[in-house]
Amino acid sequence: MERPLVVREPEVYLISRQVVVQEELERFLQREGFSWDYRDRQPWPPELIVESAGRLCYLSFGAGRSSLSEYVRNILESRHGSVLEHAVWGFIFTGVSRSLTHELVRHRAGMAYSQLSQRFVDEGRAKFVLPPALQGHPEEEQRWEREVAEDLANYVARVERMMAWPEFQAIKNRTERRKMVREAARANLPNATETMIFATGNARAWRNIIELRVSGHAEAEIRRLQYKVAQVLVREAPHIFGDYQFTPLPDGTYEAHTENVKV
Repeated sequence: MERPLVVREPEVYLISRQVVVQEELERFLQREGFSWDYRDRQPWPPELIVESAGRLCYLSFGAGRSSLSEYVRNILESRHGSVLEHAVWGFIFTGVSRSLTHELVRHRAGMAYSQLSQRFVDEGRAKFVLPPALQGHPEEEQRWEREVAEDLANYVARVERMMAWPEFQAIKNRTERRKMVREAARANLPNATETMIFATGNARAWRNIIELRVSGHAEAEIRRLQYKVAQVLVREAPHIFGDYQFTPLPDGTYEAHTENVKV
């Protein structure tokens, strides 16, 4: 029996971020008679979007809290979280388990997901995510590898047997036939099976996930993933996410802390 392909760390890819249509913002300000010098905001388009939304609520363009940092800090401190929903980022996550994505997709408000389909994709060469708690324990790692290798072998064998069944051979559409076989065989695969998922969320939703999942109470694998996401978002929008402090935990992961919870 072949050794399984084992993944120990998730990968995070920032795929999408927003831009500001500056010409239209200028046209709006000019047409409505507002004067607002936002040039220092241009390196951070999502934050400019958030500030624009907030200032529209009170028609406070050019008035009060002249700097971006002052304005966003006030948003966080006053819990004016709705304006954060205008800033959006999209990520692809790989090297994550089905167990993790079962946790992740519970976060629905402000989030969108597209995940690899086990019905359409052949998992005959699937990878498996080694649970963080097992890492560093060689005997347990080897036992776990044998177990998932057996699960994978059972999956492959079931696909091969079912593809030979007369009722499936009679299905002329090969894609449909394979989909029906794989949807049955995937029941042999464990939650540790690696998957890929595209997750897009607004700033408010990502803050909620950081606060709930970059926590000592969260499952270790998703805590590790969302810490990496948090690091990207801090670089992307330091005024929106820079209030988080990260402290190390005994297992090598981190926990997030902020005074501005549940914005």
